[in-house]
Amino acid sequence: MNKGRKNHLLKAIVSCFVIITMLMGNISVVSASTNKTGSKNTNLKVAKVLAKKKNPTDIKLNYSDLTLKVGESKQLKVTLSPKKNVNTKVKYVSDDSDLISVSSSGVVKGLSEGTCHIVVSTVNGLIAECAVNVISADSTTSNDSNSSGTTGSDVSVTGITMSSTATVPLGGTYVLTPTISPSNATNKTITYSLSNDYISITSNGVITGLKYGQTIVIAKSNNGITAICVVTVSGTATSTTTTDLTSIYLSSSEVSIGLYAQYAIKPVLYPSTAITNITYISSDKNVASVDSNGVVTGLSKGTAIIYVLSSNQKSASCIIHVTDQNQEVTNIQFAQANVTVNVNNTVQLTTYSIPSNATNTSISYISTDPTVATVSSSGLVTGIKAGTTKIIASTSNGKYAECTVTVSGGNISSVSNGTIIINGYPISMGDTADTLITKLGTPVQTDSSSYGFQYFIYRNSTNGIILIAIYNGKVAGFVQPS
Repeated sequence: MNKGRKNHLLKAIVSCFVIITMLMGNISVVSASTNKTGSKNTNLKVAKVLAKKKNPTDIKLNYSDLTLKVGESKQLKVTLSPKKNVNTKVKYVSDDSDLISVSSSGVVKGLSEGTCHIVVSTVNGLIAECAVNVISADSTTSNDSNSSGTTGSDVSVTGITMSSTATVPLGGTYVLTPTISPSNATNKTITYSLSNDYISITSNGVITGLKYGQTIVIAKSNNGITAICVVTVSGTATSTTTTDLTSIYLSSSEVSIGLYAQYAIKPVLYPSTAITNITYISSDKNVASVDSNGVVTGLSKGTAIIYVLSSNQKSASCIIHVTDQNQEVTNIQFAQANVTVNVNNTVQLTTYSIPSNATNTSISYISTDPTVATVSSSGLVTGIKAGTTKIIASTSNGKYAECTVTVSGGNISSVSNGTIIINGYPISMGDTADTLITKLGTPVQTDSSSYGFQYFIYRNSTNGIILIAIYNGKVAGFVQPS
């Protein structure tokens, strides 16, 4: 083989190596070259496989509270740990886009006066929060959280700083010590509210651990400035250990619902065997409330953030936009396209409204042939006689779905030589009562005679009846009244 062919072969081998290595991970360019004379001068440069980026283990912001004038902008900076080879992707979310805007790079701009929060989250669900106070553009109050300047007789609180997490032993105490900014604020009164009853807290910030788990403490000033602290109550209970929980995932990170509509947040825990206490908290209970099961209710037009927190401080969040328009049903489906039921038996039909957060999900049911099967207002179908009918489910805005119902049993075709044929099923003398019920279903009625017989009463297709006598648990005769 000549040198030119050898070099072509070498390049082909290198190309295959590149493709295989790319399938295994990210690499830089691999190159080979020869000199002009065609002599062997191979120069392979293989970059090392880039290590996969790690998820951060901690997140901090350069501001825990921030004061802006209307029209003013400031940069919110994120510090992640560890610093090397970490996935630096973060998301900035404001709970009130009318007061501030925040860019994808963390630039915050004041739009109108008021207070709100920015939540910054990492790809693996870590969160940090910054309280933002937007003041008048012509205000002379300093924007620094440690400002001591005044513009009049009253100085408003612009920020509250305190520990974002705390641990208290079961039955033990911990003192929460918030710092008010500016230091010369006129009214430094702080009130506390709790997300559940796992702890108690006094007006002086003394926390007592009451139950094993996690609670959100919200500290609030008289002018609405807030800060939060996640308090974990430690204990010895092994049945609720949370050290094995590594992540919380939500099916949706942003959802729109109508006024008074509900949406259920269902967190997925990883690993699935993890045992933990989950706490839900709304950033604005006036816009959207959330109960202990994660069911969110839209209360007024606006945006709120629902935080999902585990007792070992793993977290996730979902942005809830509450609109003043009800979410209409766009489609409706039966869980069963076809069902079969015996005469005098029932079957429950189930429907699903799309989307799942539709506000008016009332369903009406109707049978196209009620002589074959009837249906209740809740979708319960009762077989009347053998045959086929359709059950139609419809919504208030005209969406509908159909389910085909086949009713079996009750059709007596012949009675001869000790055997009765009902809907194609032969029932013979000596058959057990269990065999009878398996073939024809539960009788519409049972009765007993003074001679020790028990009668199973079935209705036939012409609304007549057939009595099957049972003696010692077996079929002993048939009676078909004229």
